[in-house]
Amino acid sequence: MRLKTADGSPFPGRPRVSIFVCDGAYQPDQDGAILMRIYDMTGAESKVAMMLASGRSLNEIADELSISKHTARTHLKRILS
Repeated sequence: MRLKTADGSPFPGRPRVSIFVCDGAYQPDQDGAILMRIYDMTGAESKVAMMLASGRSLNEIADELSISKHTARTHLKRILS
């Protein structure tokens, strides 16, 4: 009988690693309407989500959108919920 962890891994107690490789030049289609429809986001939240996905920091986003850092954090909290 083989032991498995709660997540189904056959290697209990062994460290695991995930590696993500991406092309920095790749620009995905940016359609905020999709995020709004699928995740019930507002327009502002979808814009912040797309900017985060493109690599901008929350401070950069706040400056670029002319919103306070507090508002940007509020959008982020809602996105993550």
